[in-house]
Amino acid sequence: NMDKAVRTAGFELVRRVVNNTPVDAGRLRGNWQATVDAPASGTTDIDDKSGQATIQSAMPAIKQMTGRVFWLSNNLPYARRIEYEGHSSIKAPAGMVRVSIAEVQDSLTLSQIRTR
Repeated sequence: NMDKAVRTAGFELVRRVVNNTPVDAGRLRGNWQATVDAPASGTTDIDDKSGQATIQSAMPAIKQMTGRVFWLSNNLPYARRIEYEGHSSIKAPAGMVRVSIAEVQDSLTLSQIRTR
């Protein structure tokens, strides 16, 4: 089922991005916002050290994503610096999103190989 595969990949991407996000107070993890059709425009006041609440909050958008544009946004000013400029050289030296996309691509490739 293609729809299920798309939703599974979307969930896996959200899970990995959130879990690959460095944690201090949890504000950066708590600001990942999943939406469909348009990116989130603001920030939240959520501190989510574990990331579980953030992952769960993405579920409605993941359920709606088939055939639509899915967005995972983090509008905190320092999110971009951590992703692209190495501002978290110990906890996320290669960023959060780029690493997660590569991990999901690798897992999808492996699952395709196993099903052949």
